[in-house]
Amino acid sequence: MALLWALFGAVCGVIPDLAQGGSIIGSLSGAIAGVIVTPVLGVLIALLGGQVKPTLFGGIWGAIMVVLAGSVAGVTNAPLAANFGLLVGGMAGGTFPQVLRSTAFLARSVIAVGRGR
Repeated sequence: MALLWALFGAVCGVIPDLAQGGSIIGSLSGAIAGVIVTPVLGVLIALLGGQVKPTLFGGIWGAIMVVLAGSVAGVTNAPLAANFGLLVGGMAGGTFPQVLRSTAFLARSVIAVGRGR
């Protein structure tokens, strides 16, 4: 999971510099900064029970959906929107199964209390 988030960080570090027509030094420093910061988030999500495939799917889907929604809404900086979608989608995809389990547990508890058990 940390490796996947390191990849997400590298992508999110490189894209803003490339979108502005930056140099290879700027792109490399952005990638290194992303690789330093985001694996911590990946480890935390893995400790919460997150899995790699839903995180990868959520990240890719989030990036695509944010870019599409941004193009419809007239956002002019699509690469930064894709970065946002990648990170938020990855977090949502990594924690989605746990949210479903928690919601189902709470629903069963409320139903059981309502029946007087």
